[in-house]
Amino acid sequence: MLKCFPALVVLAGVAPGAAVAQQALFSNASGSPSVPALGQSAVTANGVPAPSSGAWSEVQAPSAMEGNALAGIACQSDSSGGVRVADNFTVPAGESWSLGQTHLYIYDPDATGVGSPVVGATLRIWYGEPGAGGQIVWGDAVTDRLTSATATNIYRVFNTEVGPTIAGPDATRRVFDVVLDSQTTLVPGDYWLDWQLTPTTPGAWLFAVPATLANVRTLAAWNALQFQEGAWHRVLDSGKPATAVDVPLDIAFMISGVPGTACDSIDFNGDSILPDTEDIADFLAVFAGGMCPTGACGDIDFNNDSLFPDTQDIASFLSVFAGGPCV
Repeated sequence: MLKCFPALVVLAGVAPGAAVAQQALFSNASGSPSVPALGQSAVTANGVPAPSSGAWSEVQAPSAMEGNALAGIACQSDSSGGVRVADNFTVPAGESWSLGQTHLYIYDPDATGVGSPVVGATLRIWYGEPGAGGQIVWGDAVTDRLTSATATNIYRVFNTEVGPTIAGPDATRRVFDVVLDSQTTLVPGDYWLDWQLTPTTPGAWLFAVPATLANVRTLAAWNALQFQEGAWHRVLDSGKPATAVDVPLDIAFMISGVPGTACDSIDFNGDSILPDTEDIADFLAVFAGGMCPTGACGDIDFNNDSLFPDTQDIASFLSVFAGGPCV
């Protein structure tokens, strides 16, 4: 079912090459916006040290009796379309985020060395959940957003405590920090990142690293999605041993950019149709002292600077409506 939402992503952009002081805005499932949720550790659960100057990212188990089984979540393109993955984040009330970059953490189990296993990437941002009434408000499934893919000294390994089969840790799943250009500005709301990566080697598999926290299989808010065979599905880890319950996962990713004050919604007249020219006409009419035709219009202090009526509100409204920033 298609829904219209009362808030909208502002399709803004930071001009290419502009000098903007970006900062860490969000890190999924992490306690710090500047630290990825990769569960880095110097030794495995069974005591094996990580390679020199490196760290393990080990699939977790809250006890030696039950643990997770998935090391990664497929997210690669292929000749039949491949698979996509998605996970959510929230821009808090009263803020706007001018996004700059998105950091993804992936591995190719067959890659060797530090050469990038990724040659391209697409990225979309949804307002609302994909497949459950959400709308794509930025990006597409065609434009290449890849900026860089850098080898880290983090290695993804299966759990080393829970059977029936226990694999010894090895350094074959080197994690890469894949950076995507995501220059857009978002107003408050609940969003989903949705991406797919193109492997350097045609036909290769690429895996996104699930959010990894010490001794945690899942948390109540974890809800990552995977798109395949024409539909979105919740990502579940069936666990180890076979009697373990299925649990939902999240995906490790980070967002950087510039925080700011949020403008109001461009659905000024509250008719849940956006963007449409009626919002412009109604905003200007109310600004000039007229009545709101729907009875549900927003306030004319559109940029929330406590100065109204002032022409900066008109400039901000037109800027946001045209896909620009809140000014």
